[in-house]
Amino acid sequence: MRINGTVTGHQFQPSLAANQDGELRVVYYSTQNSMTNRKIDVYEVSSIDDGAHWSSPDRVTDVSFDRPVTGPNFHPGVANVGDQAEAGDRFGAAVAVANFGGAGTRSDLAVGIPGEELGTGVFDSGAVQVFYGTDAGLGTDNQQTFDQDFPPDVDGARESGDLFGSSLAAGQLSTGQADLAIGVPGEDAGSIVDSGAVNVIYGGTGGLQLTSPADQLWDQNLPNVEGADEAHDLFGSALTISGGGTPWLAIGVPGEAVGTVQRDGAVNVLYVGSSGLQTTSPADQIWDQDSTGVPDTAEAGDLFGAAVG
Repeated sequence: MRINGTVTGHQFQPSLAANQDGELRVVYYSTQNSMTNRKIDVYEVSSIDDGAHWSSPDRVTDVSFDRPVTGPNFHPGVANVGDQAEAGDRFGAAVAVANFGGAGTRSDLAVGIPGEELGTGVFDSGAVQVFYGTDAGLGTDNQQTFDQDFPPDVDGARESGDLFGSSLAAGQLSTGQADLAIGVPGEDAGSIVDSGAVNVIYGGTGGLQLTSPADQLWDQNLPNVEGADEAHDLFGSALTISGGGTPWLAIGVPGEAVGTVQRDGAVNVLYVGSSGLQTTSPADQIWDQDSTGVPDTAEAGDLFGAAVG
């Protein structure tokens, strides 16, 4: 979803808020006033029609400021880490820890990079990097990078604004090693903008893999998944995996409309079957603030499901 017209430079790290009248406001960083993409300004846009139209960007800062050259911790500027640090990558926007099946029994780390630019003009498509544990701690040997075009068996396709890696959850969704769920809240379903999706990549003896079981791509348009793809649902904005009993994956859908109530939000729950996530036995569920037994009522702008845990 583009909210700032055609501008130069990089725009990144947006923050969305809605007031009691339903007005949406987005504040974001931009390097559009910098010839070198080193100087940053803060801009704000607003919408009064559920995001269909946006105001012209309003510059909030009076003076541009410098972004740091590198972050203080693990980031793509570190030696042997794949790719390189770029403005707006948002490396570390989401993280998940589990043993995905690399050598040994050490915990591994998945890092979301939802602002990763992939290919010419494909902005904020997103990626995930995985670092495997060793006796000496996390290492860069055998590290993996996933996006919706790489490796080729990952379902979906690179598109601007997908935000692949905005949310992550790791846990047991099949027999064997831990598995990884990846939120893609900006995924478009055909002409339906920002309906959202979730990729699930299963663990194997050598780490995360894409063939047995195969990678899955979930959205609300699949058979037996409750709800329907709608613009700005943001399915996949938040994720969590249960730790016991029949495992399940909870998926936040904060932009979901409940009846005529816009942006009340909902949570889909998918349960595990004999070979991974499925929707029939047990059946998929959808929860919102109008569900039987759930306290309170659905109200516009509640964004129920913006976080799950």
